[in-house]
Amino acid sequence: MRSAAPLTANANRFNRLLLGASAGALCIAALTTPAFAQTTTDPDQSASSPTGAVAGQGTAGSATPRTSASVEAPGAQPPAGDDIDSGKEVVVTGIRQSLANAQSIKRNSDTVVDAITASDIGALPDRSVTEALQRVPGVSISRFAAANDPDHFSVEGSGVAVRGLTFVRSEFNGRDTFSAGIGGQAINFSDVPAELLGSVEVYKNATAELIEGGLAGTVNLNTRKPFDNKGFHLGFTAEGNYGDFKKKWSPTGSLFVSDTWDTGIGRFGLLGNVSYSRVQSRADSIRITNIQTRDNTLALAANSTTAQNCRNPLPGTVDQTTLPANAAACGTAGTPGADGFLDPASLRYAPIGGQFATQEFDRKRDGIALAGQWQSTDERTVLTAQFLRTHTVNNTSERTFETAPDLSEYNTYPIGCVQNNAGPSGSTIAQCPTGSTKNYVYDAGGLFQSGYITAPGNGYRSACSGQATCWVPTGGTQQSLARGMTRDENTVTDFGLNLKTQLDDHWSVNLDGDYTRAKKTSTDFRVFGSTFADSELDLSGNLPVVIPHKPSTLQASWATPNPTLNQQNDAQYFANRNVQFWRAAMDHLEDSKGREYAFKADVDYKFDDGSFYHARQVRRALCRPCVRSTLHHL
Repeated sequence: MRSAAPLTANANRFNRLLLGASAGALCIAALTTPAFAQTTTDPDQSASSPTGAVAGQGTAGSATPRTSASVEAPGAQPPAGDDIDSGKEVVVTGIRQSLANAQSIKRNSDTVVDAITASDIGALPDRSVTEALQRVPGVSISRFAAANDPDHFSVEGSGVAVRGLTFVRSEFNGRDTFSAGIGGQAINFSDVPAELLGSVEVYKNATAELIEGGLAGTVNLNTRKPFDNKGFHLGFTAEGNYGDFKKKWSPTGSLFVSDTWDTGIGRFGLLGNVSYSRVQSRADSIRITNIQTRDNTLALAANSTTAQNCRNPLPGTVDQTTLPANAAACGTAGTPGADGFLDPASLRYAPIGGQFATQEFDRKRDGIALAGQWQSTDERTVLTAQFLRTHTVNNTSERTFETAPDLSEYNTYPIGCVQNNAGPSGSTIAQCPTGSTKNYVYDAGGLFQSGYITAPGNGYRSACSGQATCWVPTGGTQQSLARGMTRDENTVTDFGLNLKTQLDDHWSVNLDGDYTRAKKTSTDFRVFGSTFADSELDLSGNLPVVIPHKPSTLQASWATPNPTLNQQNDAQYFANRNVQFWRAAMDHLEDSKGREYAFKADVDYKFDDGSFYHARQVRRALCRPCVRSTLHHL
């Protein structure tokens, strides 16, 4: 169904109760000594991110950024008269450091890149990585379940596009990742909890060191590591979402624990991060179905690439010509002289009906990130092991009452027009008597504003007319009564191992291995019923007004009416199961699984200071994906 954006109403509002704490600013502060200013960069935090930004002080994930406020110049003395112990300076950082972290990533990158750091994600009211990404310049997201499906709203953002392109490659910690299922070349970012991430990097251009595959760009999701912050750290968040239409509360929470310690064989670090999130909501919508161009020309029929229908014109406001003869070709003009019918208008734009819909959402998402690191005593070698698992379950339910857009091919007219089959190929044309036809209201450009829409009809539905047991109206547009339920479950598991070693002052080696496993199961079942109705529409206000009515044409003009059907009012008609029938049923069952093994080796040579070249890198990457999908349809 096509819908006009200004005529769509969507209500998804949440009242949020937030509660959070961090050990660095709350409980652990009482158990530790004051923070000391740092004068040198810790060797264990000198590993570079894929952007070239240092992953330690002054960059994403650092709790003790290297700034002018926290660095004491060598040999500097306190001012005379100041009773200050320079070894016990306390460094306080706020949102400004968060911005500096992102700027550092951009500054040290060799290509166009934007970044969001951990503090940014925690401070923004975003429930997923997808919604966090919309804060990046040049990145947009969709508010529908799919880019080509404007009928289904998305409570959370979906469909990341970088500079207008949707073919985005995804990475976890610089390693390739994906989601199983149709179109699963990249991960579904809305399935990744924002609480697990240390930073998000968006590459808008490709460099030689980046693996190809991202036409629009590459999004790298970096989880936290123990060596990002020395010592013991504990943090948690708690949040409550209230859906005012659903009238239910939903919890969200996360827990973060990290610690590092020195031993005789080097420094060790462990980190654990878990999160759980649930959102329950309801979206009610009212809209119009597709607006048709009515200009008396041929156009492709619905659901066809060859068959054509005539875009039968709508009635005008005067009677100065005689309508064309029965079965005249499309585009045939009338002859001079009034005939008691309104003359066809040259060009009008009008819908064929409206739609009511209620969609209910219940999304559960949990994630876990584990990391362990070891650094040698000479601080030249760092070994990092990481594990990440994201799991999402989406349950959706939908009920709709809509005018079927593919079953009313240019045969709707204002109330008062009479039934006929005098048009091209036996179609219904505008035989609308002057004086008794209540015409549509249009704006200056011929666009429908309000009116009572009917389908006079005189086709196959008049076959049983004249029988007292006939419950099929001759007129009225067909209405689709849909009921659907869907359950999607997505799981992505990622294991990564990285070894960085500095062989000497010039040579360094970076070895990286990764195993990704993804699974998606989907169960979708829908049933469709139908009935027939006229529609009264008013689009002149902020929201469309749609009122279904019992069809004004109930039987053929020559037939004896069904007395019970004729005497029913609108409420009785729509409650009568005799005027409703089953139309279709459809299911979709999917079981998709995917695996990927990847290995990457980088060898770097750093030239001496003052050389024309700064550094030279050689990369070799191997990847072996394996994807299997099983689909079942009824």
